[in-house]
Amino acid sequence: MKQMLKNNPQILMEAAIAERVRRLNDVELHHDLVNAPLIYNDKGKKPERLFERLIGYQANASSLDHCELDGAKALKTDEMTEWGRLMIELNNQYGVKILGGCCGTNGDHLRYLVENKK
Repeated sequence: MKQMLKNNPQILMEAAIAERVRRLNDVELHHDLVNAPLIYNDKGKKPERLFERLIGYQANASSLDHCELDGAKALKTDEMTEWGRLMIELNNQYGVKILGGCCGTNGDHLRYLVENKK
């Protein structure tokens, strides 16, 4: 089982998000902010309940899972324009209001959001 999760980190990420949604449903929170790689850019792959309460997303510069990045010798990032497009899509399609960056992002990433959000 451990090897299967290591070979497919998306399963692990999906399980972690599902567990977070389950825990949030047990408390009286109305909104949530996520910090994660931008690998969930299709609403059909995301837990529907997450979109009912998701107000913010702080995306890493890489869509690689944390397990894939651990121990990397160099900074791994996706193309900034693709990162920005997916972030803006979260706002336009799903109403996510707080867009920000985390691991591997810099001022250029945030500037891209400001300059390209219509």
